[in-house]
Amino acid sequence: MLMCLPPQLLKNFFQGRFKLKTMNTLILPSINLLILLAVLFYFLRQPIKDFVKARHHSVATELQKSQGMLRESKIKYDEFVTRLSSVDSEIESLRMTSRQDALEMKARILAQAQKLSVNIQSDAKNAAMTLRNELKSELSKELGEAVLSRAAKIISTKLSSADHSKIRNDFARQVGGSQ
Repeated sequence: MLMCLPPQLLKNFFQGRFKLKTMNTLILPSINLLILLAVLFYFLRQPIKDFVKARHHSVATELQKSQGMLRESKIKYDEFVTRLSSVDSEIESLRMTSRQDALEMKARILAQAQKLSVNIQSDAKNAAMTLRNELKSELSKELGEAVLSRAAKIISTKLSSADHSKIRNDFARQVGGSQ
């Protein structure tokens, strides 16, 4: 860096003829720094400018991409929220429909059970009446047979031979008269 200074000034400085203290401590390094900065600015100005432009362009491109992704995400989010709300409403609709169907099925089953109980009662009544009538006729028949056998026994023990012959003659006359 000291090479950038005029040669006579450098020569005087190194030979000790330059006696200013402030020049030794602060001014010369400052001049060297300014020269270095000027050279760096001159040579690096365009590459830095290009780098900043490229960086600005890449940041702008990334920003546009991220904004596009954000818009797409918002659209998808809104779409999913809409679908979710429609699914929720569909679930509630299905729940209400199934409750209604269950209530209708319950009412239908109760009505069928009521009809079935009426049919069972009427069938049981009919069966009981039929059984009663059969039992009544059977009991009447058995009672008639028992009465006849008892009457035959009583008659056979109390009738005399004359009564027997009279009954035979009456029977023969009735049979003969009907022919």
